[in-house]
Amino acid sequence: MMPVKKHLRLILTIVITLLLGALIIQNHAPVRAELLFVAVEMPLILLLTLTSGLGFMLGVLATYFGRIQPKP
Repeated sequence: MMPVKKHLRLILTIVITLLLGALIIQNHAPVRAELLFVAVEMPLILLLTLTSGLGFMLGVLATYFGRIQPKP
């Protein structure tokens, strides 16, 4: 049996994922994204998906590198 903390974390993850999915699906209009000297026009659904995925990957990396203990 899973402890309450793990249940809460799982439920919160599912809720956030569903809300993010609904947000992404509802926004499909084309937008112009500018980064430094590059400007790209793409559907907002693609931009939201890319930024969400990048944020997820950065969170995973931060968690991974945060657990590494330096050698004494």
